[in-house]
Amino acid sequence: MNNFYLNKSIQELKKAKSLAITLLVLKFILIFASIIFFVLLGPSFLLTLSNAVADKPSDPNAYGLFSAAILLLTFGFALFFIAIAAFIIHIIVCVKSYKIDNTSFILLLVGFFIGIVDLVGGFMLVSRINKQIDEAQFKTQFNAINQNNENIN
Repeated sequence: MNNFYLNKSIQELKKAKSLAITLLVLKFILIFASIIFFVLLGPSFLLTLSNAVADKPSDPNAYGLFSAAILLLTFGFALFFIAIAAFIIHIIVCVKSYKIDNTSFILLLVGFFIGIVDLVGGFMLVSRINKQIDEAQFKTQFNAINQNNENIN
């Protein structure tokens, strides 16, 4: 009977681990996509816009401006939806981390306001979950060995 609860605990820890890893992946995607968005696409769009304003309105560069605006808008919407997904998963991971580790829970809460703290809390949570999964599996094996020894005696 005790093994049932240990296995359920291991399953809950594995779910929390997969959510934490998903959160970390989404945060890194957001970081790199934001860098691309603000460093590469933003200035090129402004350069295209300034060239279009300096030239005549009926200039063929207007199509380049339109395509650059569509690219910028599409990339911005993609960033927005990834950010919404990361925010929702962040909330779920915060709730699950409350039961697992207080330090990572506090860091994840502070991570709502300071982004880098969120990454630190996520990595701490994943390492703590790995440690707890190993301990739970060891307890399961130990209980199985004890039950076998009791059955033999």
